[in-house]
Amino acid sequence: MLGKRLGKGSFGEVFSGCEVATDIQVAIKVEPLKSPHPALQGESKALKELSGLEGVPHLYWNGSDAEGHYLVMDLLGVNLERLQKTCKGRFTLKTAVGIGRQLISRLEAIHARGYVHKDIKPANCAMGLSNSKVFYLFDFGLSKKYLDLKTRTHMAYHEGKGLIGTARFASVNAHMGVEQSRRDDLESGLYMLLYMIEGKLPWQGIPSQGQLDKSQKIAEMKMGLRLGKHLPGELQQMLTYIRRLKFEEKPDYSYLHHLLHTIALHNSIPAAPSFDWEQHRSRANSALSTPKSQKSHLSPTPSLHKTEDCSSMQPFTPIDHQETLPRRWPRLSPAARLAIKQSQSPPRLPIDRACCLF
Repeated sequence: MLGKRLGKGSFGEVFSGCEVATDIQVAIKVEPLKSPHPALQGESKALKELSGLEGVPHLYWNGSDAEGHYLVMDLLGVNLERLQKTCKGRFTLKTAVGIGRQLISRLEAIHARGYVHKDIKPANCAMGLSNSKVFYLFDFGLSKKYLDLKTRTHMAYHEGKGLIGTARFASVNAHMGVEQSRRDDLESGLYMLLYMIEGKLPWQGIPSQGQLDKSQKIAEMKMGLRLGKHLPGELQQMLTYIRRLKFEEKPDYSYLHHLLHTIALHNSIPAAPSFDWEQHRSRANSALSTPKSQKSHLSPTPSLHKTEDCSSMQPFTPIDHQETLPRRWPRLSPAARLAIKQSQSPPRLPIDRACCLF
């Protein structure tokens, strides 16, 4: 018995689940045995090596049976793509900066473990379910080991590769067929922040004659990108810095944090994370709980209230996982179910700063 389907991609499908013995809520990725683009094996390897990092889903179990491959990991909250749609299709600068701070920290930690993600986008980011303040990166199906942590050997530079990732957020180098490294994750992350603030990127919807022509046109627009004066100048500085990074060069993550901190200071953004969808939900819940005797004194026109973050007056309600969780695993062999039940989540480990010396 499967729980509610949470998503579907080229690899297969994702369902909600629950481990009966411990009542841990999980996400179950299911990939057909004859998938044309198998990804779960590589993703499970990456999650094992990234184990213990904050903002990276914990892997509980992975394996196969006669029907497919399975990957069982932490169940997360609603992804940022969906959250953005509840907030007038864009986020305020406050929320974008809060997400950006955590994104840079996540990428720094992942890169320190020798991996690049290669597909940074809102649909692959989500807030935690148990702690809604914690930002998560997931879907490591396209990730790659770029650094041997024992020998400190960086992967070789290659050209002539196809575009890997999502064209809307891919780096210029990815469009040009260059092997992706740390700089490319950061460039994709910056495009994601611009998308959140503006609600759209300049190259969305451009006319083209096929995927190759579209990729070339997007790359040309990205190479000539100049941010408008209505955006903080630090974002243009960030773009310029990232574009100048060499293939094997370690990014200065502290400098990127400094630029976001400067934006926060200039715009009176508090250090504590606060997100648009939380305020919207709070206002909606407050309106629903207002006694009838008081509602008559409230203005019937929402336009009189300042709602800088979300336009919809309907309360945001994430998926009710309690109603959709199955009470047993999906058609796994007895040995596989036993392995899952016996697995215990290890304590969250601090980031190994020694890995950041490269």
